[in-house]
Amino acid sequence: MHRSQSSVLFLFSLFLLSGPFGAFAASEKPLKTIVFIFDASSSMAQPAGDGATRIDVAKMAMAHVIKQLPKNTDLRLIYFDGECGNVTVFQDANHATGKIQRAMIIKKIESLLPTGSTPLATAIVEAGNLYAREIKGNDRSMDVIVLTDGMDTCGGDPCAVVHELRRQGLAIRIHAIGFMLKNNHMALAALTCVAQASGGGVYSARNADQLLDALKVIQKKIGKGGSSSPSNGSKRGEDSD
Repeated sequence: MHRSQSSVLFLFSLFLLSGPFGAFAASEKPLKTIVFIFDASSSMAQPAGDGATRIDVAKMAMAHVIKQLPKNTDLRLIYFDGECGNVTVFQDANHATGKIQRAMIIKKIESLLPTGSTPLATAIVEAGNLYAREIKGNDRSMDVIVLTDGMDTCGGDPCAVVHELRRQGLAIRIHAIGFMLKNNHMALAALTCVAQASGGGVYSARNADQLLDALKVIQKKIGKGGSSSPSNGSKRGEDSD
């Protein structure tokens, strides 16, 4: 190939990479991984108002936010809906991505029934394992969104788990939502510790609107990126009851 032809092809390649075509190609590559930790324990069967249960409200809010996520988001789901050892990392066997991945995760969340305990510490351990196994070497950040209506009931210490993950160099950022905690100050304190230790935020939601607002705030925070170093976290919509 002549030098002039090579130069033309080189310049054309630069145009593709810097223009809208390059932006499209970049947008197809997953840039962020978001892991939802979903509490489907028995307490989520309690009423949340207007004839709905806590898990009903959580499912609707999660589905709404998941549908709004950028298509280049790598989305994962961890849930617990049984005894203390029953923590599931939901993974499609075909490793679906994009709209298919989101649809499958929404379908799975909608199928969950509230039962069993709250092994929150174990769920965070599984999130750390996921990061170490699949994310850490791919130059992608990872945020974890915890949605729970209580504290760990299986003898675990979620905050200690986060500190250990940080010690191991697993820099995941956790955003914790306490749903309908009311005067459960111990649960809120535990979630605050988890958020502060990981550089995320803590949010308290008393109803469906506040839950959706908290999820939207977290989504915007994740979209802006930023460091996952420990910080003071933030509290929004705290219960005053």
